[in-house]
Amino acid sequence: MRMNRIQKSEQEERRFIQPVSIQAAMIAQRIKQMVGEEIGQAEFEIYDKQLDRKRPVEYRDIVILMRSPAKRVNDYVDVLRLAGVPVSSESTGEYFPKDRNSGFTESAEGAG
Repeated sequence: MRMNRIQKSEQEERRFIQPVSIQAAMIAQRIKQMVGEEIGQAEFEIYDKQLDRKRPVEYRDIVILMRSPAKRVNDYVDVLRLAGVPVSSESTGEYFPKDRNSGFTESAEGAG
């Protein structure tokens, strides 16, 4: 079977797609499903304290947490933007303290 130029080109492009980009594209697709981008209705509602009622989930309600963001965050931002998902990135700091167990241990001990 002979490949035409278009098939060869698509095959070459796939070689250069990084797994992180594929993962980011899947996440972008899932986020769009959650907010109802394609069907016009969000999949679920969340409770909004300011409104004191439930409302459809919106892009601004969704956060992606990463274990090692410095290595992948730019790829995610690029793919999310290409997919039309509004994105803001704060990749300069740690979300959780370095000693992950400190806050959890205190909360777990206080709950018992």
